[in-house]
Amino acid sequence: MANIAIVPDRVTSKFIYSAELARRLQDAGHRVTLIGPIEDRLNPDWPDAHEVDLKIRVSTSEPVGGTGILTKADRFLSRATKRRSRIREAVQSVGEEQFLELIQSLQPSLLLIDIEAHEYTIPAIHSGVPVALLSPFYCLEKRPGVPPLSTGIVPGKGWKGCRLVIEWAWFKFRLWKWYSQAKKFLRAAGADRLSLLKSYARHHQVSFRRYMTCSEWLIPFNYRSIPIVNLTALEMEFVHAPAPHVYHAGPIISHDRSAFLAYEAAETFDRKLEELLEVHSPKQRSRRLILCSFGSFYSGDDKGFWKKLCIVASKRPSWDMVFALGARIKAGELPSLPANAYCCEWAPQMRILAAADCAVIHGGPATIHECIHYQVPTVVYPFDVNDQRGMAARVEYHSLGIVGDRLRDDPSTIIARVEETMTSRTVSAALSRMHDVFDRYANDGRAVKTIESLLPNPVVTS
Repeated sequence: MANIAIVPDRVTSKFIYSAELARRLQDAGHRVTLIGPIEDRLNPDWPDAHEVDLKIRVSTSEPVGGTGILTKADRFLSRATKRRSRIREAVQSVGEEQFLELIQSLQPSLLLIDIEAHEYTIPAIHSGVPVALLSPFYCLEKRPGVPPLSTGIVPGKGWKGCRLVIEWAWFKFRLWKWYSQAKKFLRAAGADRLSLLKSYARHHQVSFRRYMTCSEWLIPFNYRSIPIVNLTALEMEFVHAPAPHVYHAGPIISHDRSAFLAYEAAETFDRKLEELLEVHSPKQRSRRLILCSFGSFYSGDDKGFWKKLCIVASKRPSWDMVFALGARIKAGELPSLPANAYCCEWAPQMRILAAADCAVIHGGPATIHECIHYQVPTVVYPFDVNDQRGMAARVEYHSLGIVGDRLRDDPSTIIARVEETMTSRTVSAALSRMHDVFDRYANDGRAVKTIESLLPNPVVTS
């Protein structure tokens, strides 16, 4: 029916929803091509995929010298005086010609690009191909009564949730963003990422002022008027009227990733985990299964919190706890684990959630959506990065779980929070309601219909 191209992000959770969306569009009869940082993640039999890795980089080569103050000053002055040439070289080295040639040959009716894949979006705008952006984030724009996504403010809750405080939060966020960007500009001697992207836009004759804005939530910038397909549920938002160019298409939850992910199709799990899942399927009342997962994006040291969870496992032998450690920490770095704790670097999250009684998580949108799909109550311990505090605030606002304090909560408090969320009728009822909302989005095919409505010749569906 239509020829659609999708540019996914390299982050695994975002890559998964892009591939799942591609599969749904294919099932609806459209031709779909994936272009971008595909690497070896797709199954070899995926019909149309092209590896094109665009990333704007400035040269990091430095003059050889010591580490004294004068030497550092000399290096800074050297970088600053060569700023224009460094930026020009960085922009010219992106190598977007292959991407533009693909777009020219494919002639897609619509190009869907991850909202943070700026190196693809900017030349795509210049090419004249209709573009829409895919976003996994909740409200990015400044809307009445909606706090910045990086805060844990819950509208209407206490004095912190009043309109005046929310306005103050936006003022502080914008001030912080300006200050942070100024530091990056100085540290990079004028060749920071925002400056590079602005120059990249000029190189492609794309007006930064027309298409981009630095005053909203998203670093380094958001887009003003390009259609944004928001892969979230409006019903899980704080109450507000979305911006005119934002379309809520519902969460994209992939139930069978082995159909397109090469590494999941080939993945095998050791016998202990298989036996654990067998014991808890169907869910057992005598023993509880708790998933503990904090993603792999955070770059800080959170060994202290994992050690607290080891104590939790030892104090609750009737709980089976799966620790999905990610790539940031190894099982050997934790203290001696009790028999009821299972550690792995990567866990089959969908299979575990299908049997889990509770999930202790960091607040990534993909994991929260999957917990709601399986009606698993959550205890959210967000890191102080990205959108995690804003996601935790929405969990609290809709009573879908409990929000904890990563620094202050001791093992006894963590146990109390897990027990409370597992036994709360309020949480159980809220999860059931939101699960039904998600089902309506899926059964209605809202994501596909939203994208079809953005085609130059919209598809009419009954």
